[in-house]
Amino acid sequence: MVGNVQKKVTKDEACVKISSLIQTVANGAGAVAITDHGKVITVLVSKQEYEWLHACAKQGAPSERRPRGAIILDDNDALDQARIRVREDFENALSKTASEL
Repeated sequence: MVGNVQKKVTKDEACVKISSLIQTVANGAGAVAITDHGKVITVLVSKQEYEWLHACAKQGAPSERRPRGAIILDDNDALDQARIRVREDFENALSKTASEL
């Protein structure tokens, strides 16, 4: 499941509120899980999140995924590695934003 599910709604609620759910997700508020009989049957994600997941799948990324922004520090070296990853992610985001402008 997508790592950042912010809300769960039933299938019936989703049918009634689809426009507001789409707007909420598109505005970056996180994914919305849609349930049927208490089980998640689908997850509504933003286009950006979908493209990121699709790119990971194309690259053969591991099936287990940590939510973006989550860093798990297992040992002393993990902090330095995390710092480097965060800096690289930030620089990549800046470059991507600049190229889109």
